This record gives sequence, structure tokens and C-alpha cells, in this order.
Amino acid sequence: KAVSNAVVEDMQNQLRKQQEPFINAGTKIQKVVRGHRTRKEIPGIIEEHNLQQIFYKEHPLNIGYTGTEEPRDWITDKVTGYFPSFFSYWKKVEKYLQN
Repeated sequence: KAVSNAVVEDMQNQLRKQQEPFINAGTKIQKVVRGHRTRKEIPGIIEEHNLQQIFYKEHPLNIGYTGTEEPRDWITDKVTGYFPSFFSYWKKVEKYLQN
């Protein structure tokens, strides 16, 4: 069956309208990633914005941060202890999530 150019053009316009929110979100994320600052820049950020209080989550990568450390959020409080990697922790947690 032949499809008229007007029908094809209308379908393309509808598709563009559906994709637009996703394209806009991707553009926003891209700007955030480009503007991301590294850990080494944190003292500069504090000074630049004259920040008086800094709050951060406990995490092995946050050692040496200055400010108020808040406890890390856990998936479940039924699993405790030291885990050398996220996946060793996940293997234990997964059992509780399946029930």
C-alpha cells in the first residue's frame, strides 16, 4: 500500500514530539556532567560559596572531608558487617529482598 507524504510527515512530527522530553532531559544531564566538580575542588567550592556547614554521607571515598558526616543509607538493616565490595554486600541483601 502506498502511504502519502503527508501521512509520513505527520508520523515523523508525532515521533519528534514524543522524543523531545527525552532529548531535553539528556541535554540537562550532559550539562550537569560537564559542570561536575571533582573531590579535589571541594575546598574551592566551600570558599567560593562561603559555605558555613557541610554535610556529607559516610562513604570510603569521603575520607578526609571536613564537615558533618551523616550515616550511610543501607538497603536493609538486616545485613551488617564489613563488605569489601558492593557485590559481596548485595549477595547478602538480595536474600532479604526476594522474601
